[in-house]
Amino acid sequence: MSKSNENGNFEPLAEGTDNAFEATMLNANAFLDDTNMKDEDDDVSEEEKHEGNCGANEAPMTEVNLSMSIAAIRQRESRESKKQLAQSYYDRVKELDMFVAYFNAKEAQKERIDPYRVAVRAASAHILKTERINLELMTRLEGRIQLKNFLQDWLKSQAPQKGRPSPMETILLPDDNGRRSGCLHMTSRAYSLSQEEFPPRETFQEEVQDYLDVKIHVDENGISALEGHVQFTVDANFENVAKTWWFGIIESTPLLHSTIVEKFGENIIYVKQELAGMQYKRLMVAGVFLDEAKDRITITQTGIAFDERFPFTEGESRANGTQWVIFQHVTDRLTIVRWSTLNHCPVNANGPLSVEETALNMRISLTENESEESILAKIHSGCELVLMNLRDQFLRRCSRFKLEPITLGSRDFPLNI
Repeated sequence: MSKSNENGNFEPLAEGTDNAFEATMLNANAFLDDTNMKDEDDDVSEEEKHEGNCGANEAPMTEVNLSMSIAAIRQRESRESKKQLAQSYYDRVKELDMFVAYFNAKEAQKERIDPYRVAVRAASAHILKTERINLELMTRLEGRIQLKNFLQDWLKSQAPQKGRPSPMETILLPDDNGRRSGCLHMTSRAYSLSQEEFPPRETFQEEVQDYLDVKIHVDENGISALEGHVQFTVDANFENVAKTWWFGIIESTPLLHSTIVEKFGENIIYVKQELAGMQYKRLMVAGVFLDEAKDRITITQTGIAFDERFPFTEGESRANGTQWVIFQHVTDRLTIVRWSTLNHCPVNANGPLSVEETALNMRISLTENESEESILAKIHSGCELVLMNLRDQFLRRCSRFKLEPITLGSRDFPLNI
């Protein structure tokens, strides 16, 4: 066999192979068989040559010497092959010992690491559980923060904000659900404000003095709101007085045309009012509430500035804001009326009116280069005059009840729409 064959049979043992030892032993046995076969062939050849030499004594001496030299060379090669085989066995055994030592060390290391691995896995599971709990707690916290912010915004929306009107006070959405929700919200908000402004009376003799007060709220952009408070008494039953006010909202007159646009339940309506001969329109959500425990009736009115179903026309302006009227029962023939208004600056298609435009919209005469303080004073006087005229007009309408019998025990307030 050639040396190339020997080299082909002795390849390095691959690390991590389970059958490495068996493969090595098979290669070694194959090499040993090849070497034994070579030695047997050499012995047979030498015997044949010896017999041939014995049978041919007449052969020349030089041929015998040549045969002996060839036999010596073959014996020497055989001895070298056996030495190489033994060395290869030694090297292979040494290599296998190294692999055995490596695997033994690896198993020992694994046995040492396993206790720590269990602890690491337990710690990892605990960390994952803690992170999951923290995530749940953080989600709850964020939800409560959002709820807190929502409630704060809702609380702020229940009171007029100085310098800016709330969108819910001035805008109605075009879709039916949005309009209904907006109208219900604005009516409930106005009613809540009226209850805070005028809590239940402790005695009938408390605060019966008539008065009228007007305030103008001004910011850097001009007039932000016009606030008015009126209190007076009417010699009539509080139900009849409240019905008179309500009919003034829904009924048309030669100067004011009223149209009921929508109804929401039994006590809320959406009304459009237009003054004859003027580019003035008032869109209003009105509601009526009977409070038997406090023995009074409350009517709320919220002016709408922007409604996509009723776009602005050329030169049109609109009042907007909130007002409420409380009809407090004193006796069957005496009623205290508390009327509060908070009207924001009138608006047109371009936005809020300026101080001069507001004065002109109220038909107040102005001089050239008149100062803003003077214009505001005229607007203040004009608002007082308007409230006073409306109060007197309402008292005249209620005077007819002096000649009619009082209403007893009805405690109903039909809208009669």
